[in-house]
Amino acid sequence: MQSTLNQAAIVEEIEGLTHQLVEAINDRDWTASRWSFVAPTFMIKPRSMTRPTEGGSTHVTLDEWLDTWKMFAKKNPNFSLQVADISAVVNDKMGTAETLFNIAVSGVYPGIVTKVVCVLACQYMRPGKWVPVRHEGLSGADVIGF
Repeated sequence: MQSTLNQAAIVEEIEGLTHQLVEAINDRDWTASRWSFVAPTFMIKPRSMTRPTEGGSTHVTLDEWLDTWKMFAKKNPNFSLQVADISAVVNDKMGTAETLFNIAVSGVYPGIVTKVVCVLACQYMRPGKWVPVRHEGLSGADVIGF
């Protein structure tokens, strides 16, 4: 796969997608148009899912994930997410990239900020853009009230 972008530009683009995901959650915008930047097959593996779903999958769809966020926002109207730090790994020859990032979650418990480690996997799609295909929470999500 040939990429016309250099590594720094790719990193900037996929880090931007990570921030876009967090901003959409903070804005409480669950509309399909706001989430059109992710792949139609975007899947999420939440850390808090310790058992497979009825169908045996440990992944949920975007709609299922957003429903969870809607309930979480209703229960915790003051919560906010902030990208605490972020790093990227790019394999432009394979057309894959991942951001590994820490999310600081505040507004759930008074005076407590919880960190959650996440991965956002992206794939290079034609014509020339990177698209998020998978999100995974690695630790901490089970302590923020999900």
